[in-house]
Amino acid sequence: MNIPWPHGTMTGYKHHCSCDYCREANRLYHRDQRAKRRLRTKADPSVVPHGLGGYKNWGCHCVECTKANADHSFDQYYGRS
Repeated sequence: MNIPWPHGTMTGYKHHCSCDYCREANRLYHRDQRAKRRLRTKADPSVVPHGLGGYKNWGCHCVECTKANADHSFDQYYGRS
C-alpha cells in the first residue's frame, strides 16, 4: 500500500491516519495553537470570544466563560446535550 503523505505530520492525521506518529503530530500542533491563543489573550483580552470556547480554547476565566464551562460540564455529566 502506497501512502501519499508522510507519517508523523498533520497532513497524515488529516487524511485519517491514526498511527502513533500522526496522532502525536496532531497533539503537538493543537498544544502549540492553544499556547499561541493564550499569548494573544494576555496581549489583548478583547480578542477572546467569550463563552465555552473562550474558556476551553483561549484560557479565559472571566465570569461568563467560567459559567459556560460549568454549564457544559454539568450537561455532560448528566447526559444532556
